[in-house]
Amino acid sequence: MQGLPILPYIREDGEIVVILQKDMAYYTSRGLIIVPKGFESDGCSMPRLFWRIIGKPFDFLYLREAILHDWLYKKQLFDRETSDLLFREEMQTSADFTREGIRLSIINDNPDISEKEFNKEYEKILDEVRVLSNAKIKAIYWGLRVGGWAAWNNHARVNKKELANGEQQPR
Repeated sequence: MQGLPILPYIREDGEIVVILQKDMAYYTSRGLIIVPKGFESDGCSMPRLFWRIIGKPFDFLYLREAILHDWLYKKQLFDRETSDLLFREEMQTSADFTREGIRLSIINDNPDISEKEFNKEYEKILDEVRVLSNAKIKAIYWGLRVGGWAAWNNHARVNKKELANGEQQPR
């Protein structure tokens, strides 16, 4: 499970989801957001056509961020654009953190390395380690901006119906 507190599950309707086994905290540009234990996420939803290019819905390169995004769409704590931007920011932060870790590891292991050798080693490790590229981050984000409206509107209808029925939406 790559360190994420999740349990994969197939619901009665046949949809595969992951269920959070513990709260997950996200420190975003909009503040702390907690996705609670028990939340179900369908991962990074995208048409099957893009799976070969971008990755599958439960790819660990962006699953942690996709769980946050699913929560933001379900609870609609912010507007859709802000929710999508937070998803993009979190993907970028994660990728940048991984890249910086690689850089620091090279310098730590080889304190006297030349810039040329450093760049060569960095590129070699990047080829070996899976890191979400900036191009893929942009592609996922823009795919979401173009196609995410249906999911957003569906959650808005469900939330409105629940409020009309007197059900309280936890925030």
